[in-house]
Amino acid sequence: MSESAAHHRRATWAEYERLPVDVRHEYIDGEIVETPFPTPRHSLAISELQIILRRALPASLVSVSHTGWRAGADGSVPT
Repeated sequence: MSESAAHHRRATWAEYERLPVDVRHEYIDGEIVETPFPTPRHSLAISELQIILRRALPASLVSVSHTGWRAGADGSVPT
């Protein structure tokens, strides 16, 4: 995560669901939290971890980064 502070605001789950998918936000404890872009140092760490994971994982599995997803209202991951 970036070193800059994230912005928070109280909101309902329905308000969160109406946000565009490409907006960097999370819904945590009844608040919409704007998540800043990662720092270059953070991105470098992700790149190094990707290399390590690629070597360690079996060919049938992959490791991805910087992939957005939005949980369902019950906390489940959509398929």
